[in-house]
Amino acid sequence: MLRIDVETVEEGLKNLVGEAVVVEGKRDKKVLKSLGFKRVYDISGKPLEDFVDRVAEEEREIIILTDFDKEGRALAARLVRLFESRDVKVKKEERMKFHKLFPQFKKIEEIRFFLKVIKEDDHHGEISAINRKIHNRTGIHSRWGGRKT
Repeated sequence: MLRIDVETVEEGLKNLVGEAVVVEGKRDKKVLKSLGFKRVYDISGKPLEDFVDRVAEEEREIIILTDFDKEGRALAARLVRLFESRDVKVKKEERMKFHKLFPQFKKIEEIRFFLKVIKEDDHHGEISAINRKIHNRTGIHSRWGGRKT
């Protein structure tokens, strides 16, 4: 049976939730807020230069949590260059720590499936049969080469 190590996730998040974070969209922001993050900035179609300028006025250090797919990694690389050109420290190692907490998810918004399982779970980390279908969606997604199913 598939197990979710909730304690590892909680421990890993303790060190991250106080940080300022950049995400792609409003759903990503909602997921991170539900995980306990307080300072979450979403790009949501704003001009990238303007967005970075606004965040750089408020923050001196940032974690970039764009999606972990090809497009998200490219956007993260661009954001790193933009933030660093404005003397904002980008905590790249924290991005990797976050990804290690949720390795099965390529998109930040998909973490809501994990949250749903945890809320409905009463078997101490074991995913019930009905929730397994929700959780295994990521396996189906990757099996089809990243295309939506």
